[in-house]
Amino acid sequence: MKKNAYPIHPIRTDADYQAALKLVAPYFENEPELDSEAGKHFEAMVALIEAYEAKHYPIDPPDHVSPQVCRHFWNRKYSDLLTGPGDT
Repeated sequence: MKKNAYPIHPIRTDADYQAALKLVAPYFENEPELDSEAGKHFEAMVALIEAYEAKHYPIDPPDHVSPQVCRHFWNRKYSDLLTGPGDT
C-alpha cells in the first residue's frame, strides 16, 4: 500500500492541533501552488485548523462603543488624532 505524501487527519485534541500546526508551518515559508497536491493539502489543513480554533479558541466580538465616544472622535481634527490637541 502506497503511503500518502499529504496526510489529512481530523483535529480532535490539542496534540492533533499542535501536530497540524507543525505540519503546515513550512508552507508559510514556501507557499505551494494552489493547484498542486501540496497546495490542496495546505488548503485542507488550514480549513481543519480554522475549524478547531473556532471551536476551542473563540474570539469574542468587540466591545460595544457608545455613540458618544464615536461622536467625540468624529468631531476632532485628523491632526489632533495624530499629535494630540495643541501638540503642533
